[in-house]
Amino acid sequence: MVEPELRGRGVGGALVDDLLDRARRHGRVRAVSSATASAGGDGPARARRRAAHHQGVAVETYVDRLPPSYERLYCHLLNQLVLDAPTGAIDFEAERLTPEIVTQKLARSRRMGRTTYVTVAVRDGEVVAHSDLFVLPSSKQAHKMGTLVRRDLRGHRLGISVKVANLAALLRDRPGVTEVHTQNAETNRWMVDINVRLGFETRGVCPAFQAVL
Repeated sequence: MVEPELRGRGVGGALVDDLLDRARRHGRVRAVSSATASAGGDGPARARRRAAHHQGVAVETYVDRLPPSYERLYCHLLNQLVLDAPTGAIDFEAERLTPEIVTQKLARSRRMGRTTYVTVAVRDGEVVAHSDLFVLPSSKQAHKMGTLVRRDLRGHRLGISVKVANLAALLRDRPGVTEVHTQNAETNRWMVDINVRLGFETRGVCPAFQAVL
């Protein structure tokens, strides 16, 4: 992203070139990017239904933080997301997020003015699912990040539970937000189905590009 008054001067290209050089020096072999194009349609996303109750599972939402006892398994879910989410022909390795890195990322987001909502499903003291989003001050748009359920607990509506709770917390605190943006691979029929049931509508397509480094 480049400030509007500085665009057209090669700043964005210089940043990309520098990032790719750093990636090569760190042994990366591919870089992935995307671009968004309008696909028509209108209307904000609305959570139209609640998920079923889950015996023995508590759904909890935190703002700009997470209890330390949850951090390790929350990081495990974040690191698994790129492996479990369908990504077409692009393969990813697991991420390497740690509780320390997550704390740093949340602190950096606060400095940027973002408010981050982290919703987790907890069973027997363990985080088994999560859904996250962030919103900027005075903005009418929020942006969904990841949603994932632990592999052995899928198919029990935990994904829709954490996603609904995450959206509900946002709307409770920021009733002026009228749009929530999210992205999904077309092949991820499970999350696409959840989003459709919650009232999300297709607004654009976001093709992915990869470059061999």
